[in-house]
Amino acid sequence: MTKFFLLLSLGLASSVSYAQQYFSFGLKENSWLKQSDEQKYALDHSQYQTFQYGYSGPIKPAVLVDVSLDKDKEVREFSISYVWQEHFFQIDQGVIAGTTSGNSDNADGTFFNTYKQLLILKKRFKGSSVMLGTGYRTSEVPHLFKYSNQTLQDDALKITTFGVGIYNDPIYHYIHSDEQGERKDWYFSTSAVLGLSQATASNANALSNKGVNGESWLLYGAQGNYELGYFYGFKNENYSLAVNIGYQVQSDFLLSARPFDLFDSTNNELSLSSLKRITHGPSARINYAF
Repeated sequence: MTKFFLLLSLGLASSVSYAQQYFSFGLKENSWLKQSDEQKYALDHSQYQTFQYGYSGPIKPAVLVDVSLDKDKEVREFSISYVWQEHFFQIDQGVIAGTTSGNSDNADGTFFNTYKQLLILKKRFKGSSVMLGTGYRTSEVPHLFKYSNQTLQDDALKITTFGVGIYNDPIYHYIHSDEQGERKDWYFSTSAVLGLSQATASNANALSNKGVNGESWLLYGAQGNYELGYFYGFKNENYSLAVNIGYQVQSDFLLSARPFDLFDSTNNELSLSSLKRITHGPSARINYAF
């Protein structure tokens, strides 16, 4: 399916010779933010190459394809976006994989998790690149549960979130704007879902052996990607160029939707009062359109 969408987008672009072409090439690093001494998580790859291709012209909708590759040239993240006048539609999917270690109650291991995100948005503010609407995200993350006097490692805690979707790419917006000349500015980009979530424990051996696999909890919070940085841009009638350097974060921040769970002291039940996951690192891109 991924190859189909990519070939479709490239085919459309090649058939419209007078469409504006957009290319972006970059590098980013990603590492797991340490959260406790009880368990250590590490990603299996820390450096990624990023590529974007897009076009806009008389044939609508405009299309933007975004791909991230690891050092083995394997696709780790892929998204395709469509823009129709004030409306925005995006499908985003990716892989989060790595190792777990350092916990005395659980053997060292690996995890290979995926995420998928769907955004159906509309531009809400005149002159702004921010778009709001409906968002849906499903993902799997490793999580260390406390249970009785021990800990249980879940390598694939499933999270499903539905709520408000938000998307902002100010550099892409700048390159496709009518602005001319030189520009230097800060930027903040995001692609996220804020709303209610359901977390469901997997069938990991540590949980199945205790008979607590498949338990679920209701939470609320945000899941998504964020980047803060600085860019230099130049535009004239023939081309647009922007170079940016920033710091990107991919995170899950969720709290229990039942207030008493935040103060849960039950030792003989599997509980989930909060969940946080952060991967982060520097990023840089060269963006060009003609």
